[in-house]
Amino acid sequence: MEPFFGGMRVTNITTASVREYIAQRLEAGAANATINRELAALKRAFNVASQCTPPKVPHVPYIPML
Repeated sequence: MEPFFGGMRVTNITTASVREYIAQRLEAGAANATINRELAALKRAFNVASQCTPPKVPHVPYIPML
């Protein structure tokens, strides 16, 4: 996950960039379950950041699962 999202600001992570990540991981041969676990961790990080006072992220993007 870090090589893809590592240099990206949290506000630049969108549904489109998550879909690009999924395509890249599938092309690399990762199993669907592995990708779903990685996406679940990303989704959890966004949800925790949005629940802080004040919120650390302006919005939580839709993160599609396989």
